[in-house]
Amino acid sequence: MNTSKDGVLIHESEADTLSKMFSQEWGDFSDVLRKAFHGERLSLSRDSDDEFMEIESPKLSVVLSGTRNQITPLLKSRENGLFSRFIYYYFNEGSHWKNVAPTSDDKDYKSIFLSVGDTIYDVYGSLINAEEVKFDLSADQWKKLDYTFRVANDDFFIANGNLGFTSNTKRLGLILFRLSMILSVIRNYNTVHENPELECQDVDFEIALGIVKCVMDHALKVFDLFESDGLGLSTYDYNFLRCLPKEFARKKAIEIGTELGIPERTVGYKLKKWSDKRRILEKVSTGNYKKLKMKS
Repeated sequence: MNTSKDGVLIHESEADTLSKMFSQEWGDFSDVLRKAFHGERLSLSRDSDDEFMEIESPKLSVVLSGTRNQITPLLKSRENGLFSRFIYYYFNEGSHWKNVAPTSDDKDYKSIFLSVGDTIYDVYGSLINAEEVKFDLSADQWKKLDYTFRVANDDFFIANGNLGFTSNTKRLGLILFRLSMILSVIRNYNTVHENPELECQDVDFEIALGIVKCVMDHALKVFDLFESDGLGLSTYDYNFLRCLPKEFARKKAIEIGTELGIPERTVGYKLKKWSDKRRILEKVSTGNYKKLKMKS
């Protein structure tokens, strides 16, 4: 990282490759990952070589894939700050068999990725040639960013006591800004060296916001992997819970659900599921519920 002006990319298809390295005394560089996320200065000293090194602006990207059992040893805990510095996309592998026989409609993905790679290289060249690029959101976009994550913070913490996930919410706000910046640069890469002041277009901001809302749900799913009995709630579930009074009747929950676009049948299913768990709702009598303070 100290010798590469273009930064470093760690790309591993098996996440436990990194996990095994972290388990070694000489290989645990989780602090480097945490600092590099914010571009903080890194320092390293080696007694054996009498060497001291500082990297003022570290550039590091990490792309990993793996199974549930590979992720939890890597992150070890949700509390040390490393968890909230990743973007997650979690899914279960399909159980059906996919026809692998070649067809005339098959795409040459290697050529596609090579072509995209050439485009990204051109984008990088445009940025290198630009002395300085200033990026900003519009006033309305700043307001929407602030509102989105203020509500999310209320959903996860103030209403439900989920303190652990609030660091994810705050860093996803930063990630939203970065995604908006990346999309804006890609859209304007042919002219960015001539006009180095970019204001995000609404279309790029909305795309970035949609991505962040999606990965927030996936982060919640992975967040629950650290619990033997996770709550399994989505961002929409937390929003619904936040809107419910502390004590309420089924009829009131249906009214609130309708306002949020949740069908009556779905509301009924959630009330039953959440009261059965007895960590989210308590059924105090027939058709009447009480919200419980949840902590993860």
